[in-house]
Amino acid sequence: MKNRRPPGSARGGNRRKARELAVQALYQSDLSGDDIRQAVDQLCEDAAGEPVDLEYFRRLAVGVHARLLELDGWIERVTQHWAPDRLSIVDRNILRLGIYELLAERSVPRKVVINECIELSKTFGGEGSGRFVNGILDQVAAQVCGEQEPKTGHPEDGDPASGASGDDRQPEGVVDSHG
Repeated sequence: MKNRRPPGSARGGNRRKARELAVQALYQSDLSGDDIRQAVDQLCEDAAGEPVDLEYFRRLAVGVHARLLELDGWIERVTQHWAPDRLSIVDRNILRLGIYELLAERSVPRKVVINECIELSKTFGGEGSGRFVNGILDQVAAQVCGEQEPKTGHPEDGDPASGASGDDRQPEGVVDSHG
């Protein structure tokens, strides 16, 4: 049996739900132009009592927002010079979240990050979003992480062996300018 923390513990709660809330806060801030902290505070208030890792949610949402230019630079490089504003607002923010986790949350295995973002894109994105996000994050992960996989993780992040596929096909909607 897995050793899980109860939802009310200090680091307990659900990280998947924290990622969902982070995408919602980023979406809201991106759409309205409001400060991310307003969206975070409102979503924390709405999620009171739910099994969610609010500390992780805050760290993700505020961390992504603080590094938007850097994260958008990664998106532009990997999508072969597509400006992030050409992507759907949902896909853009899921990619930002995933890239942020790959860069800043090194204890979370990259396969978990990619898989969680694929699931978010299936929930919130359009048709083909999951494959698109998978392709982009797989390329970023290869550059950021190389072949070295972090050895520790959070129990809420699941089994690192059950992650996204290593599909190296060009993601939908990305133009290959090399041939």
